[in-house]
Amino acid sequence: MVLGRLVGAYRIGLNVEQALREAVENVNEQLKVLPGKISKGSLRVIVKAGFRGGGVQILLVVDEEAEDMEKFVVGANCRGFEEDKATDRAIREIQRQLDELGGGELVDVHSTVITVPGQAYSTIIVAVNRRRG
Repeated sequence: MVLGRLVGAYRIGLNVEQALREAVENVNEQLKVLPGKISKGSLRVIVKAGFRGGGVQILLVVDEEAEDMEKFVVGANCRGFEEDKATDRAIREIQRQLDELGGGELVDVHSTVITVPGQAYSTIIVAVNRRRG
């Protein structure tokens, strides 16, 4: 007996920002048609950057037996000259998106920072449940 449904996407783009946007869009399309809610602690993310572009994998578990909620994922990939500046920008972008969408219960969060000489990129992905209505 399976007590959850695995939802996910892996996307490769010209850069992490493009891959993130496509992965988030794909996962959100999958979540729209499923009953239940995103399980706490189920978000798993891999972010890769290299000469060939960037890749983002998002995996999470939906508990289809739980109260039916609106489910979505938001993400941000922001650049800065230092890790803390890039992370501050990513946090502000995530908060802006959440405010725009009307908030909800932040179920899980993933954050990673990739540094290259002279720059840092902070990627944050948040899974959200929100009561319908």
